[in-house]
Amino acid sequence: MAPTQRSASAPGGGSGRHTLYRPPARNGGLPSGQLAKDSSVYELAVKREGDITAYELRIPWSETGGLTPAVGTRAGLSLQLFDADNNGLAPSVMTWGGGLLPEWAPSAFGLLTLID
Repeated sequence: MAPTQRSASAPGGGSGRHTLYRPPARNGGLPSGQLAKDSSVYELAVKREGDITAYELRIPWSETGGLTPAVGTRAGLSLQLFDADNNGLAPSVMTWGGGLLPEWAPSAFGLLTLID
């Protein structure tokens, strides 16, 4: 999702440095393809201090498929991060929730609950 080095692939455009991609087969009626282009409505930031890397992603409510930004709103969510700052070796992978690999399984997604 947000490698700290240039990706070998930039699906649909963008710089390739940070890639946020929604596959057409999994778009749920929302725009698919490369979502974090220079003029994107998404905001993506990566900050590295020593051996700690922090990733921040802001997603507009209009891109959440109809979620309401209210306390108590619940939604299935899974995120996967591929961090390739290891000099071209296989990327490190971090996953929150499930249902992304080895197959698409929304019933295994994590649960996001908005709190005050």
